[in-house]
Amino acid sequence: MVNKKFSVRILVLSIFFLIAGTFAFAQEETYYIVEDEKGNQTIMQTFKWEKSDDVFKYGFILQQKLPKGEWKTLIEEETETTKYDVSLGAGEYRYKVMAYNFLGNLEVDTGWIDVEIIRAYMPKISDVTPATLFLEEEQDGIFSISGSELREETEFYLIPGKTMRLGGLIPQVLEHNKRNNHVKLQFDPNLIDSNKYSLIAKNNGGLKTSYYPITVQFKKPVDFDVAAGYAPVFFLSDSIMKSKSGKDISFNAAMGDQMFYFLSPNVRLTFIPVKKKIGNFGVMINATAFPVMSNVADYELNGWILMGSAQFIYQFYPIKKRLCLDVHAGVGVFSLLNLGFKFPHGIEIEDKMNSLALTANVGLDAQFYILKRLYVEAGVEVGIPVYGWSPLTLQPQVAVGWQF
Repeated sequence: MVNKKFSVRILVLSIFFLIAGTFAFAQEETYYIVEDEKGNQTIMQTFKWEKSDDVFKYGFILQQKLPKGEWKTLIEEETETTKYDVSLGAGEYRYKVMAYNFLGNLEVDTGWIDVEIIRAYMPKISDVTPATLFLEEEQDGIFSISGSELREETEFYLIPGKTMRLGGLIPQVLEHNKRNNHVKLQFDPNLIDSNKYSLIAKNNGGLKTSYYPITVQFKKPVDFDVAAGYAPVFFLSDSIMKSKSGKDISFNAAMGDQMFYFLSPNVRLTFIPVKKKIGNFGVMINATAFPVMSNVADYELNGWILMGSAQFIYQFYPIKKRLCLDVHAGVGVFSLLNLGFKFPHGIEIEDKMNSLALTANVGLDAQFYILKRLYVEAGVEVGIPVYGWSPLTLQPQVAVGWQF
């Protein structure tokens, strides 16, 4: 006599088989792909069913329908597992699963369940045009792809790096020929940045191939700019300096209340090693030197003021190849060099004043390219006292530069 509890379980199991048999092969998890060391891919189909503790073993039979309509048995085995993996070609098949109890008696036979295996085609990409894009040029994101088995249902992906994973940018298919060996794709050019990309083609069944590299870059991956010009310095705050004699001296008073100096040449070096569509990133060195020649009623003041900074810089081009804007920020120095006082009747203080102060520097500039590499530049920089003796400075700058 069959246990009633066992019979109910087997009935539920039987219904599951029928439902699974009807829909399982439309589900992605019913197959997987095996790839050998040479990159050859094989699709494995998985037949699986629900496990029951009251089942001792299962019988699995798989048959293939031949051209004349008869059925050929491919597999007829007993197993204690609840799945069977096999690689099948395209065609019509049927299978059934039998469940045996611990006495070895057949309890459930699912009956024949029909399955159709559709042929999977291995795509191949032999050529991509253009294989290199230059971001200085206007782009439409259109690629011409040649190969084989590039079918209407083929899915394409553009992914940074050398990879076979799916994801990334998905294109619009503009053209597809009937021989399945040529397609034209368009990716959003605003989403393509400097990098090396893999183009993935995937067909039904999961077979896929990769084309690498598609290179997106700047024609000049690195920029080095040299500019020279004029940068008067405005002293926006007073500061107290102490001479070697121990006397406190007001900076503005010592300068004769002169707020800026005209003899102030400026040199600027800019190195840009990172270039992206969102902008360029690099470092900049800015240096200015000018003589102090202050003639006040009571004395003459002579010497040099040196200013310099090292800053991080960000550039972007609102007008390609023509107008570049940048912002920069970093640390700088403000230095007095051999600053000396000379009083009437030939009286001169032998002790010269020398100092070095730390500043925080921020600024912005605009470069307008007259020729391909020749540009004129205008901007402004602010030096903020941080440590040591230094006033707050404002420094407009105009210059002519060349991009190497």
